[in-house]
Amino acid sequence: MSGWHDLRHSVRVLLKTPGFTITAIVTLALGIGASTATFTVVNALLLRPLPYRESGDLVLVTGVDRGREETFGCLTHPRFTLIAGQNRVFAGIAAFTGDSVNVTNPGDAEQVRAARVSPGFFDVLGVKPALGRTFIRPDENAGTVAIISDSLWRRRFGANPNVIGKAIAVDASDRTIVGVLPAAFTFGLLGDHIDVWTPRIDELSLASPEQLRSGTCYLNAVARLAGGVDRPQAQAQMDVLNRRYVKEFAKFPDADPRRRVLAQSLQERLVGGFRPMLTTITAAVALVLLIACANVASLLLARGLTRRRELAVRTALGASRANLVGRLLSESLLLSGSGGIIGLVVSLVGIRPLAVAVEGVLPRSEEIRAGVDPRVLWFAIALSIVTGVAAGLAPAFQISRGRLLGILRTDDRGSIGHQRRTVLRNLLVASQVALSLVLLVGTGLLVRSFWKLQTLDPGFEPRGTLTMNLSLPPAKYSNRVQMVDFYQRLLEKVQALPGVEVASVASALPVNPSRMTPILAEGQAAVPLAERPVVVIQTFLGSYLKTMGIPLRRSPRTP
Repeated sequence: MSGWHDLRHSVRVLLKTPGFTITAIVTLALGIGASTATFTVVNALLLRPLPYRESGDLVLVTGVDRGREETFGCLTHPRFTLIAGQNRVFAGIAAFTGDSVNVTNPGDAEQVRAARVSPGFFDVLGVKPALGRTFIRPDENAGTVAIISDSLWRRRFGANPNVIGKAIAVDASDRTIVGVLPAAFTFGLLGDHIDVWTPRIDELSLASPEQLRSGTCYLNAVARLAGGVDRPQAQAQMDVLNRRYVKEFAKFPDADPRRRVLAQSLQERLVGGFRPMLTTITAAVALVLLIACANVASLLLARGLTRRRELAVRTALGASRANLVGRLLSESLLLSGSGGIIGLVVSLVGIRPLAVAVEGVLPRSEEIRAGVDPRVLWFAIALSIVTGVAAGLAPAFQISRGRLLGILRTDDRGSIGHQRRTVLRNLLVASQVALSLVLLVGTGLLVRSFWKLQTLDPGFEPRGTLTMNLSLPPAKYSNRVQMVDFYQRLLEKVQALPGVEVASVASALPVNPSRMTPILAEGQAAVPLAERPVVVIQTFLGSYLKTMGIPLRRSPRTP
């Protein structure tokens, strides 16, 4: 009953000073709300398991150059085939790559993001479709089936539950729909908006099957560790298979001893690169919370000095120091609890716009948008308690110590207790100034870096330039002549539009050229396609350099 009595007394005391109470609650709400919102992001990205069956057993298998293990690499078709057929550490492995396709029938033509995956992809992840089935091995040879996303199912088929078995035209080629994925399913390495999945990894709109089966590096793989196998054992097997590949396919362009195959935790690969950024943000928010605690502690200390006579009377009536500290702490905890509730509401309201803002920048943005789970709720509760104790403990001990009974007889301004309270108050002010200075310096550096990035010359002029992305279906445009003819006619029509000064067609946009091809230098002896070196190329029609505002540094006419 004593605790309940203290709580009711604290409510009455705080209501008598609404200005102080509102200021303290708002201060704590901002600190706790910012901390809770940050923890929601950290929880979604780093702490929460991936939304797949036993996601801790999933690894990403990719090829990288030695010394550049942090980069996102790729595998060639022959290398993946060797790993899939000869490894002894995976319960299952499947390759994947992204693409863009044109979807028609039913409805108007629409370009959507697509994924080319080997048949076991969804089985490796442990994902079951909402309707129908996943891919099976015969689907790879037939190549006439597709799985669609929940979004595409609702958009083009009106969420018809009988969609399984119906046809959808993908790049002018009819595919039979065999499954519809759950609405919540995403695979971050391919992006959050994949609408069509097909079971042929040797199909790609920018390259022929012959090129893809040779030395073109365009695949990655996801694998599930076999029972009793850990990631270091899997990596050791990848090193063995890598040496075998270099020996057996020595003439292939990717058979480079400086290149290796990594088997990394899928979750770490998805979010590991964001860990330093999240750590920095968390540290900054922690400083804000510390400043809020110091502010409230100063307010409590100043307010406590005005209540010395009240405390002295309670001491004279028999109240112990522990009783006084408990009563003062109950007021601090009541403030932090109220601030925590408001802060939690603020973080809930703010996390959805934040998730939208970081979509496409941070992985798992859909899980950030999901907001609070029990872990976040418990974090907010624990943080409110810790904040209340941190803000109120030192002032409570400081106010309750000293000769309280003497206050009834004298103002006691020259007492040692008064000097100690002055030292504490000065320490609180100094800590606030120091923490605020750290934040201001960090903010200044961040703004300066952002400004430099904004004013950095990218090598082209983005202002006034509009772009659109399109791909031609191989079934309809099967050779180079047909493709060039289409793009030339398209370019003529675009250039004739009012307001268009100059236009061009290019295979990719800066700064991400995405097309690779084997080459054979003039005068070099002819070798099989798989043995030719692969280079990144950029092809275009029309005045591409003028359209993009790219200056020409050298030309054949320049001496």
